[in-house]
Order: sequence, then C-alpha cells, then structure tokens
Amino acid sequence: MGTTRSAPPVMGRGRPVDRGGLGWGIWLGWGVAGLMALWVLWRNEPAGQVYYPRCYLYMATGLQCPGCGVLRATHALLNGRWQEAWRLNPMWLLMLPLAGWGCVAGLLRSVGVRAWQPWARPWVVGVVLGLMLAYGVARNLRFPGF
Repeated sequence: MGTTRSAPPVMGRGRPVDRGGLGWGIWLGWGVAGLMALWVLWRNEPAGQVYYPRCYLYMATGLQCPGCGVLRATHALLNGRWQEAWRLNPMWLLMLPLAGWGCVAGLLRSVGVRAWQPWARPWVVGVVLGLMLAYGVARNLRFPGF
C-alpha cells in the first residue's frame, strides 16, 4: 500500500498575503525596542560597560573587524560628535543611509506601498560585503584615515 501525498496549498499569484494586522505590530515592537536601545546608548558610553557586546575577533587577535567601533561611533553621533564618529568607524557613517532606507522600505512594503528594497538585490549585497571586506583589510593595514 502506498501513501498519497497531498499538494501544498498554493497562494494566488500577485495577491498580497494577509498578515492579520501583525505587520504594524511587528514594526511597532521593533521601533520601540530600537528607540529604547538608542536611548540607553545615548545615555551610557560603551567604553567600560559590561552589558555592551565585545568583538571576539579583536579580543582574540587584536585585528579590528569592519564593525569595530560601531557602538562608540553611534554613541558619538547621538551626542552630536560627528568627527569622533567618523574617526571611530567611517564605514558605519557611510552605510547609515542605506540601512535607514532598508528599514523605511520594509515599513512601506508592510503597508502595501511598493518601494525599492536595497537588500533584495544580490548585487547590492555583494557590493556592500565587498566594501566591508576591503575596509576591514585597510583598517588593519593601518592606512591613514582608516
């Protein structure tokens, strides 16, 4: 005796999926959590705090990853110290507009507005990863300005 397999349910093409109102709730929850995290970062400098994450690559090898200095740079930005933020991690400052637009595009798509999503294109992801790799190598070679 054989078993019969039933076909999985097929969604209609081009029809939006009804999330039952969870789209706004999820965005609202992430927004509140993000604002709370930014408030904590604005109030408390990352240097010397035990509850901020540490870079394991830097602790193990002394090499800085492309993300090293992001928390301190964000703290400096939140406190209006742009030059210090640039000194700590210029790549982060250059990526902020793209990351911000990615969040805005995701929010717009959740309410049904079509918007260009930067992370949906493989070439954008490839360019960003390539730039991060190049920046990580350059900052460890001690080039001036990195």
